Amino acid sequence: MKWLINEVRSSIVSELAEYIEAFVEDNNHRRYHESSDNVTPADAYYGRASAIIKQRERIKRQTIEYRRLHHRKLAA
Repeated sequence: MKWLINEVRSSIVSELAEYIEAFVEDNNHRRYHESSDNVTPADAYYGRASAIIKQRERIKRQTIEYRRLHHRKLAA
C-alpha cells in the first residue's frame, strides 16, 4: 500500500512539473506582455524588442498609407 501512495505522489509531482514548465514556456515565449510594449519577455531579454517594435511601426505606416490610397480611389 505504501508503494502505491509513493507512486501516486510521484506521478502528481511530475505532472505538476510538466504543467508549470508549459506555463512558463507559454508565458515567456508566446504571450505578449502589455507592460513590455507587447513583446514577449524572451524577446525583451534577448534584445529583440526594439527590432520587433520598429517592424510593427513600419507595417502600421504601410497599412495606413494603403488604406488612404484605397479610400482616395473610392472617393474619386
